[in-house]
Amino acid sequence: MKPISLFQKNMPIKAVTVFFISNRFQVIFFLLVFPQYIAHSYMIWFIIALGILSQGNLYILSKWISSSYSTKGYAGFIELFGEWKVRILTAVALLPILVKLSVLTINFVSTTRYYIFPSVNPSWLIFVFLLMSMYVAIRGMENTIRFSIIAFFTVIWIILLFLPFYFPPNAAWINLFPLTHSWSQQTWKGILFIWATLSGPEYLICLIPWLKQDQKIVKYMTWANIVTVLELLIVLIASLLFYGHHYLLLIKYPYIEMTRYLQNPIFERIDIVLIAFYLFHLVFMVSILLLILYGAMRIIFKKVSKETTRKGFLITCVITTALIIFLNQFLWTNERQYKTWMNIEVVMSGFTYLFIPSFLVICSKIKRRRR
Repeated sequence: MKPISLFQKNMPIKAVTVFFISNRFQVIFFLLVFPQYIAHSYMIWFIIALGILSQGNLYILSKWISSSYSTKGYAGFIELFGEWKVRILTAVALLPILVKLSVLTINFVSTTRYYIFPSVNPSWLIFVFLLMSMYVAIRGMENTIRFSIIAFFTVIWIILLFLPFYFPPNAAWINLFPLTHSWSQQTWKGILFIWATLSGPEYLICLIPWLKQDQKIVKYMTWANIVTVLELLIVLIASLLFYGHHYLLLIKYPYIEMTRYLQNPIFERIDIVLIAFYLFHLVFMVSILLLILYGAMRIIFKKVSKETTRKGFLITCVITTALIIFLNQFLWTNERQYKTWMNIEVVMSGFTYLFIPSFLVICSKIKRRRR
């Protein structure tokens, strides 16, 4: 097939785009999934505390982004680790990427079936959704990164829909108390889930070659982290005020269900409009992950020096689609399996966000000292 320039660098993208990418990667997991151990008022303090801790992790990540190894892209990793180690590390990285792709896709498809297409075969919905993501991804990494701006502005306004739930008669402020609680296993699960929600900026490591080097990158990541924390707080507090802790535990998609109580003279089903706009968000994330996955496969099979091809990218997408459909049909069929996969994703996301930035910074410092 004719070569295509999926990873071509025509013009450096402004560093402010880091804000849109980082924020969209962070907040999506919380909006798709609302586990029971988050539905407590005392989790408000943990969101704030972990948001502050996340800022420290972003500072470490910014150290790597500003390093000479990072700006060189693949060549920088080869210089730091050597070719065979890079191939091994890339092969290991395939697992969290595939798990994130699968969890995001299946969760969004499940939400879409629940509210819009209950009688449609989920395999078809998975295929159509990934086809849309492939359409965006095949435009190249540059255009896909710029798509983050569209993804941000198509969904950020949705947070305003939750403001009416802060005022009577929708809100019962007594539902926020007590704001403290004794530690339990559920508390630790909640902390891990929030940390996993704040993950995502570590994927910027794969996108640095396309971004314009700017000292303000850490500032943009900081603002993205702040906006993410505010979004999480607004949604959680609004849900608690409206439902209360005990009733909130019984609802599968509380933030979408809340919008069904809003009255609008134009749109009767605001929840459907909400899901339609979130489609832009998910398509952006999945298209970026598909491109990263294809790039990883090229590294593993030593194809980096060759031009990208439609055939190679389509093969990667077809295999990914088949894996996700297989997972949905045979390994994601009941609530127990759902919780298992969610726990795997939470652990992997939390681990990669916590250790990858520190690992890269430590390795780069060790390399400099040995020179």
